[in-house]
Amino acid sequence: MDLKEILKEIPFREEWQNRYHYFIPLFINNATRFDKWQDWDQQVFNEFFEKNAGQCVSSLQQGCFTNEDKNKLKQNWSQISPLLRDLALTQNEPNWDLYILINKIIRQFTSQSMQAATNRLIASLQPQFLCTIIAEDHLKVLYKKLQLGITDGSVPKYENGNWFKSSYNILTYFKKQLNDEDSYNIMTYPWQLKEEWMPTGYNKFYDILNEVKQIVDSKYPQFKIEDISPNVSNFLWIADSKDIIGNITAHFEINKNRNNLSVDIHFEGTEEEKNIFHQVIKKLPDKVTWKKWQNSQSLTYDEIYNINDENISEKLVSSLVKINELIGDKVRYILENINTLISQYQVKIKEMNSTIQLLEYKKQIILQGPPGTGKTRRAELIAREILDVSDIAQLQDHEQYKIVQFHPSYTYEDFVRGIVAEANGDRIEYKNVNKTISKFAKVALDNFLDSKKDIVELSLEKWIEDEFNLFIDKISETLEQDKISLSDNVDLVDLMDDAFLYIGENWKGYEHRMSFKDIKRAYLDNNITRQDIVKNLNLSGSARQHATYYIVVLNKFRDFLEGKAIPTNQTEIKEKKYILVIDEINRANLSTVLGELIYALEYRGKGLDSIYEVEGEQKILLPENLYIIGTMNTADRSIGHIDYAIRRRFAFVDVLPVNLESELKDDFKTDIFSKATSLFIENYDSSIDYSDENVVMKKSEYMTADFDPKDVWLGHSYFIQHYEKNEKGEDVKEKPVEFSFRIKYEIKPILEEYIKDGILKESARSVINSL
Repeated sequence: MDLKEILKEIPFREEWQNRYHYFIPLFINNATRFDKWQDWDQQVFNEFFEKNAGQCVSSLQQGCFTNEDKNKLKQNWSQISPLLRDLALTQNEPNWDLYILINKIIRQFTSQSMQAATNRLIASLQPQFLCTIIAEDHLKVLYKKLQLGITDGSVPKYENGNWFKSSYNILTYFKKQLNDEDSYNIMTYPWQLKEEWMPTGYNKFYDILNEVKQIVDSKYPQFKIEDISPNVSNFLWIADSKDIIGNITAHFEINKNRNNLSVDIHFEGTEEEKNIFHQVIKKLPDKVTWKKWQNSQSLTYDEIYNINDENISEKLVSSLVKINELIGDKVRYILENINTLISQYQVKIKEMNSTIQLLEYKKQIILQGPPGTGKTRRAELIAREILDVSDIAQLQDHEQYKIVQFHPSYTYEDFVRGIVAEANGDRIEYKNVNKTISKFAKVALDNFLDSKKDIVELSLEKWIEDEFNLFIDKISETLEQDKISLSDNVDLVDLMDDAFLYIGENWKGYEHRMSFKDIKRAYLDNNITRQDIVKNLNLSGSARQHATYYIVVLNKFRDFLEGKAIPTNQTEIKEKKYILVIDEINRANLSTVLGELIYALEYRGKGLDSIYEVEGEQKILLPENLYIIGTMNTADRSIGHIDYAIRRRFAFVDVLPVNLESELKDDFKTDIFSKATSLFIENYDSSIDYSDENVVMKKSEYMTADFDPKDVWLGHSYFIQHYEKNEKGEDVKEKPVEFSFRIKYEIKPILEEYIKDGILKESARSVINSL
């Protein structure tokens, strides 16, 4: 069958041809003559540029500009019109460079790639060279159908990514096959033929996936794609050639969400299988991220494409290759060891859940163990689990998480409350302030109290907070002009970040502070008179003593609010958990650092008098939703600083060394770990869980009688292979750090120190030297 025979079955659309024949010469004439679009014949310009449906070149199913794009293009018509003139004057041969230049100029003034709309403008001025199918995907369909229907090899190949040459080639083909060099006579045929073969239900995603399959089959043997169903809707599974990635547990997937396409690795197995990928893959390479998908999470390459993008198939294949290079081997490792990893994960989850339950019951725990067992990391993992974040790195700036490290010189004034010096104009002022735990406890307490309030109360407090900030601005403006009288001889003269400053004419010393917090509290407590303030125990001692002055400012605030409506738009606040990690908790003198907080640890929610008053408040308390995790190196000789009173208030959890060979493979030096372990435990067996309280840990012959192996046994982190880092802090697997460095400068020195400290006997030296 040839082209003529195919076209015999298609009705000739004379009306469309007549309109095309009428307008195209007018387009060419106006583009040649006029620089400004306003000078064009109005009907002609409307047909050429403005019309969104029934246009004589593209009919009503192809590209048009948005109204916003049209306005921008008309505003910049002076840059476009010279190119259109050159194009209109070129009717002897196609000008490929000019086509590309026009497309580039127009792209600068459109919000997105309007390729089909741009093609229509160019085709309108090049009737002898470019056909009326201006959308690239539609033109591809015509090529494919012609190649299937006409098997003599005469149909040209589609120029992938080059609509101009593909349009020119197909029109040239039609002219040759129909023996007619005048495109005006045959211009409707390519479009009508395409319409016969491409009904309304055309599945562009199917065509894209078939192109992806062709590229993969010809160039990338590491992947396998099965035949694609014409009914494909939103996704395509892809396997690797080893059939490791490619089942329901884990598979590559091209995913379609509306018109957005992405390349993912999806995990759709059991809950245990889905969880193990997230647990093992701790750190993601650049350009790969986790994304929520249905009831789990998938890995996605961080490039989202539009289904109408040029070269979309090549882009999708490129993302497939890259995500495989970046994370594929890690996924394959998990799949090949999934049962072992799940078993290990279940043990860890059981331990984790047990520790979390203990923390929720006791409110404060200490993770104790010898050096190198990952106590700080365990604390971070517990926090990650409780706060429900996907990565430990997300804890760094998390409002519900804080970590502090103790050291021998750490004091109460560093941790609880203390005095700071602040510059105030030309003088230095000393001020009592909350420190690490008090500030963090205050944030937790505010959340705890707010979670017990209803929406009306929350809305009122939020409104008061916002309005008081405006009130402060008004007071500040007034103070720029003059002081504000509070009585015959007392004036409000300045303000600070958290208080107004007032002073009497005959007062000695500096100004007194009037806390913003007290004024807001007095308003919320509906204090109307001076006596209301005097009797209000929610206020600071200063407020109650100087109620005469506070009532003046309170009334000014009440006047400021007059006539304003209280909105009810605040949402309910849920109680959150706040986690404070104290690293190396036993390196400071805890009794000195904690002070009265030793009592507050046990009696949560009960206020205790501090030695420092802050903002008129003497009491300090630890709320129910604040959890404290300490870490303690049991080999540290400063362990004696934790007295019985403090020990009684903490629960202690052992964190002991473990053999990581099954998890890290060759990156864990099992032989050196086992040899070092023999210094502490007799007949060490890696299959035994030595953290189990029912397991008896038999001391080796190299240890002295005064020490317990679980307190000094060298931790597993000393035996993990290290690598050089790139600029992003990622391991460069091709550049391992010589492990002999770790042995010489990290492992041997601490073991030698153990001999000096009487933990290991002199006989251990021969084993140490053999490492």
